[in-house]
Amino acid sequence: GALWIYQWDRERRTARLIYDVDSPELLQRFSLCNAAGEALSRAARRWHIYYSVRTQDQKRNAGATSLIRRTRVPCVPRPLPLIDCNVQPWSIPAGPQRLLFLPDRLLVHEGRRIAAIPYTQLAVEALTSRFIEEESVPSDATVVGSTWRFVNKSGGPDRRFNNNRQLPILSYGEVSLRSSSGIEADTAPGH
Repeated sequence: GALWIYQWDRERRTARLIYDVDSPELLQRFSLCNAAGEALSRAARRWHIYYSVRTQDQKRNAGATSLIRRTRVPCVPRPLPLIDCNVQPWSIPAGPQRLLFLPDRLLVHEGRRIAAIPYTQLAVEALTSRFIEEESVPSDATVVGSTWRFVNKSGGPDRRFNNNRQLPILSYGEVSLRSSSGIEADTAPGH
């Protein structure tokens, strides 16, 4: 009896999204979503940037002007829990939220809430940024320079620190999503 109640409750709470797979317009948008998801999934590493602050202490921060906190994230083709769909959408976590890229809108799942944002209301910005990497260098990253962990005024190593190693400066891609309804998500693929 408990199994039947569990299945009934799960069925009651599951949302079903059925798309017309014969629509050329829908197929075109879905192929764009797939191309973006596949490109993100091919990156050697992906991070969600959840904290960024400017710093004046460039000497102790390898010459960086901003300090960030980031966490690695996967990009996988799978729907959100309790959502059945007749297409295979790409999903990526962004902090406490999980983003689901559907052919007609972006679903944002956080806790017990889901918000749907039409792509016409979504501002997407893709750019490259220079990043001083303290972890291992991703296999697909482009090294554009190097710096020292502790930098003196001339840009050379500060000899007052014994464990002053050289750090690579990498060129990373960065994707930012923003909407007028309040979503803001930054993801940096590692290439």
